[in-house]
Amino acid sequence: AIDLGLRSNLTFEDLKLLGFAAMYHDHGFLYEKNNNEKLGAEFFIDRFKNSADFSELELKRVVNMILDTEIDTQTSKPLSINRDSLSAILQDADLYNLGSQSFFDWSERLQRELNIDLDIFLNNQLKFVLMHEFKTPVGEEKYRSTKNQNIEQLKKKIGLEC
Repeated sequence: AIDLGLRSNLTFEDLKLLGFAAMYHDHGFLYEKNNNEKLGAEFFIDRFKNSADFSELELKRVVNMILDTEIDTQTSKPLSINRDSLSAILQDADLYNLGSQSFFDWSERLQRELNIDLDIFLNNQLKFVLMHEFKTPVGEEKYRSTKNQNIEQLKKKIGLEC
């Protein structure tokens, strides 16, 4: 997230907020797979609500970014309209693995974690990746090429012609 923020020429303050949103957005996964964004936001608020490190507005911005990372796995789209101008950067960072060299390592771990039949998983993964779009020009520029390579490799694994 910070790398994308730097490439987007964010201010120090915005980088700080983005960084904290990135740190806490998946924190809820430690306790619950579903509704983890809400839990991550609650952990962040509980930790910093009485801190001089964040104003009330900054707390709200971080919470909104965290909540905006929740996606519909059927459509690969966010479940809400972004509530913060930095949310798109966090969303791109959250799904960077779709456009990374480690895509298949992540996919394999996810398939094992979810305990889903490999053929079903790969077909669902392909649908998800094909529907997904990076939200920022910086994310698109950084990840598009490798994402396209991953799509082609995924098609080959499934047995589809490229």
